[in-house]
Amino acid sequence: MRNAVSIPVLYDFKGNKLKEYNFNIPYGLISLDSDGDNAIIVMGSFGVPYSIFSYKNKEIKLIDRNIVSNPKVSDHYKDLDFGRVHYFFIEANKKTDNTLVYGYGGFNISITPSYNNLFAYLINNGVNVVICNLPGGGEYGEEWHRLGMRENKKNVFSAFQAIIKGLKTQGKQIICYGVSNGGLLSAYTLTKIPDELSGAVIGNPVTDLMRFHRLLAGQYWVSEYGDPDNPDDAKFLTRYSAYENLKPGKEPPALIYSRIDDDRVHPAHALKFYKKLKDFGSDPYLLIGTGGHLGSGMNDILEETVYIAAFIFQVFGIVK
Repeated sequence: MRNAVSIPVLYDFKGNKLKEYNFNIPYGLISLDSDGDNAIIVMGSFGVPYSIFSYKNKEIKLIDRNIVSNPKVSDHYKDLDFGRVHYFFIEANKKTDNTLVYGYGGFNISITPSYNNLFAYLINNGVNVVICNLPGGGEYGEEWHRLGMRENKKNVFSAFQAIIKGLKTQGKQIICYGVSNGGLLSAYTLTKIPDELSGAVIGNPVTDLMRFHRLLAGQYWVSEYGDPDNPDDAKFLTRYSAYENLKPGKEPPALIYSRIDDDRVHPAHALKFYKKLKDFGSDPYLLIGTGGHLGSGMNDILEETVYIAAFIFQVFGIVK
């Protein structure tokens, strides 16, 4: 993986690199199966749900591909005190300043090129999409992951905010977006740089970092976030808990969504954050769907996607 792009490389058994296979599309790996001599490789990209390749006799050939769109994708970087942060800028089908900025930054999860029905729809309807490879992910190994854990979580937020501010200076109108751990990122960003944002989409979020360990699977995230019952950990957790950092005043429009049967991130995080925003003078939107953390079926996911897209178009003033 190079700057979050998956690149097939052939080695011999002594570890010598024999060949590198480069494509004209930035791909992420979906699956790989091999009998030792031959292989099937399935990869995806921002406008490509899947491309299926065969490997035989040191050659890779395309078998089948589904292309929804062919957007222009460029690599960009932001230099910060802890290192360089990479992000993809995916241009919309027409020139626009309306831009959705997506981030995750946690749990050693790599954000690689892949097909997302919401992003594809936005790109085809006049909204740029930015995908950030933030500290806390797995794009550059365990050291990169640890740069976004516990007290270092501040690096995730500062990187995301730096990218947003940089795009803002270019005249872009920004909606930030994140889901789950990324929902914390989006919610916290809303509390910290509201003047840089046109809005925020906050999906299945972890917002209350002082109580997350008491809800559902939260007890298993202590190694990633810190332990709220430890006074030393509680100091830095308070600093980046989105719920704790909300201040009275009207924030930019926010869509907060969760699913009532989410068995990973308790819906209370979303409900409490929504309620506090309302109490402090904002007018957020709340969407509570059915199903678990990943949804309960295609129809539910599509309906949720429609609401998210409608919110984004409303904030940007796009008439559909």
